[in-house]
Amino acid sequence: MIAPLSGISSMATRVLLAELSAAYTAAHGLEIRFESIGGVETDHISSQVDVNALLSDIDKILARVSAQGLPTGQQVPSKIPPSARSQIEKAVKSASIDVWSGKSDHTLRKLTLALRVDVPRGS
Repeated sequence: MIAPLSGISSMATRVLLAELSAAYTAAHGLEIRFESIGGVETDHISSQVDVNALLSDIDKILARVSAQGLPTGQQVPSKIPPSARSQIEKAVKSASIDVWSGKSDHTLRKLTLALRVDVPRGS
């Protein structure tokens, strides 16, 4: 499978580029994407996620929040319980992240996390 081409568009060129990319796709069968979020040109970064490393990072965050406490007084676990972590690691078959950041201001414009999860029977 051939991956789609990606590009950046602005509000001024969006219609023209959409027409050109549709014509190219019809003629060549290859999708072209131009990316802007809310009219802001963006940089788009994609990556696979190491689930074990992600869970370790979540444990670090939980430890800090647990030590500081919440303003509401609610308790937060200091880490993901080992049995839950094991279930998560077994269930998550793949994970990827996509981040769109403003090209000039580097402000986070969009973030997606995609997980492929096999839910155990009886869950």
